[in-house]
Amino acid sequence: MNAKRPVPVRSYWSARSGDGVSAVIAHYGEPAMTLELIADLRSQTYRGEIEIIVSDDASPIPFPPTEGVMVTRSEVNGGFGTAVNRGSAVASQPWLLILNSDVRVATDFIDEFVSRAQTYQPAACGVRSRGRGGYQPTYRSFPKFRSTAASYIGLLAQVRRRRPDWLPTENSDPELDATGPVDWLVGSVLLLPRTLFETVGGFDERYFMYVEEVDLQYRLRLLGVPSMLIADLEIDHDAGRSSGGVEVSVEMLRSRLIYEEKWFGRTRRQALRGVLAAGIVLDGVADHARRVAGRPCCRSDGPGRDGACRPGANGRDRQLSANDPDRGFSLQGDHRKAARFCPG
Repeated sequence: MNAKRPVPVRSYWSARSGDGVSAVIAHYGEPAMTLELIADLRSQTYRGEIEIIVSDDASPIPFPPTEGVMVTRSEVNGGFGTAVNRGSAVASQPWLLILNSDVRVATDFIDEFVSRAQTYQPAACGVRSRGRGGYQPTYRSFPKFRSTAASYIGLLAQVRRRRPDWLPTENSDPELDATGPVDWLVGSVLLLPRTLFETVGGFDERYFMYVEEVDLQYRLRLLGVPSMLIADLEIDHDAGRSSGGVEVSVEMLRSRLIYEEKWFGRTRRQALRGVLAAGIVLDGVADHARRVAGRPCCRSDGPGRDGACRPGANGRDRQLSANDPDRGFSLQGDHRKAARFCPG
């Protein structure tokens, strides 16, 4: 059965320049990154109040008590969305600023961000993201059945490269970013009125990691609330440092399957699983034939929220197998691996 879609309401969710900001940082891993971001937030020139909240998601190294910082800690690692929900539950300011712990911001960032964001309210707002290799994808199109399949099946990815009109990519070109409405913004930095976040119920905690911000912004869109990219502002994002060693492609695929079932029904999810299962087996056969012939293996697009899981991004093979009916595709032993994300 399809998920019950939110019914639009007439309430106006508002927050203004100068209103207080609750900055919620989802924390997992070494405290150093989060402490660096906290130092950035403390140095802000913003004239309004900045409430700093660290939501410790059962980190193996607990975040230490820190002066001027509210710390919440979970005993179970629930993932990014769950951590943000717990942090936002104790937030008190009109603006909610959601932050990955692996971002850094300039001293005037909040002042500039709030000033521009208020122009578009009610809306979820984001900015450009710069990493060590240059600008990163900041927004994408809402997932489609074909684009998801092409992201995980190397043979379809080859079709996409030849026929982008038939299999358009969900990714944006970070070099062409421009201020304006987009489908959804990457969740490393999001700013929106706290009451708006609460109205739609925050993040859906069924997503352990990835796609939770897609789902949130899809629900906002059903209420007529846009996602706005403010392209003349940017943050530094050391993508992947806060993920705690999570296998990106696996977690992305699990979340994609949850998204498919929630919004399009279980039949659609099962159809996608079937297509992916068949496709990755065909990829394995094609890869074997290419290796025998001494040719490069078939490469998929390997989607990821921060673009860090493109083929060869980590210098090793990524492999999945389709044998978990509840959580989708999962890593298994070498003898059961069915698909390969090959190094470049």
